[in-house]
Amino acid sequence: MGNTVAVGQQEHAFATFVYGAGTDLTGVATEYELNCAKSTSAGQGAEIIYWGIEVPALTPPGTYQGQNTIDAVKGETVDW
Repeated sequence: MGNTVAVGQQEHAFATFVYGAGTDLTGVATEYELNCAKSTSAGQGAEIIYWGIEVPALTPPGTYQGQNTIDAVKGETVDW
């Protein structure tokens, strides 16, 4: 894979945002506390994470690929 866009060009947030106002990704795993309610049927127990990417000017056209990994981890008990 010869074409890359730096990981720091990706941002995320828990609400809609304009690129530059989100949280930059880094090469280091980061934990976010979502506190989703326990799912009792399909479509419940979810949080929306908004994602954005800025492709720098003069980036050559081509095929780019990569991978972002999001892991869900059961944490402490929260009383709802």
